[in-house]
Amino acid sequence: EDFYEDMKISGNNYGPSFAILDKVFYGDFVGFTKMKLPDISASMPYGSMRPHTLHPIVLDAASHLGLILFKKFISNSPIVPVNMGEILISADITSKPGDELFVAATQEKESDRSALGNIHVYQKGLDGNLKTVLRICQGQLRAIGDSQTDQKDVPFSKQVAFRMAWGTDPQFLTEGMFLHRIAN
Repeated sequence: EDFYEDMKISGNNYGPSFAILDKVFYGDFVGFTKMKLPDISASMPYGSMRPHTLHPIVLDAASHLGLILFKKFISNSPIVPVNMGEILISADITSKPGDELFVAATQEKESDRSALGNIHVYQKGLDGNLKTVLRICQGQLRAIGDSQTDQKDVPFSKQVAFRMAWGTDPQFLTEGMFLHRIAN
């Protein structure tokens, strides 16, 4: 969607596993969207998946609505979350690929480079009514770097200063996996 392209231009780039919001609606420091849960195990090493109540991809994607509001109403700079006052997660939250979660957010401007916000995530219950399954209260976002509106404004090619390397998690290793690893 356009909002992920806008975020990429200004310094926040999300790959396909993380860019899961659909049709963002927003007004004056409020927003609404929905996300479709991806098949997270398909992108994991060896197709493995720990039995998370809430996978970090879902928590991260829920926070994207706050990032979008920040970029629209505060600053178009790269953004980082710096504090979360409280996170409440329901044990009933779905993790089934293809299920939809509905996200609502509010935000208050603290300064030209900072905002506080609340995010509420809902899912349809068995009765068809929405119920709260995740709340992020008093989440603080802060702008870092300079605002960019277009790639032509960037005077040089940005170099990425980090790299994600997937490897075997020694805490997740089974005995068979360990023996296979050392035999090769």
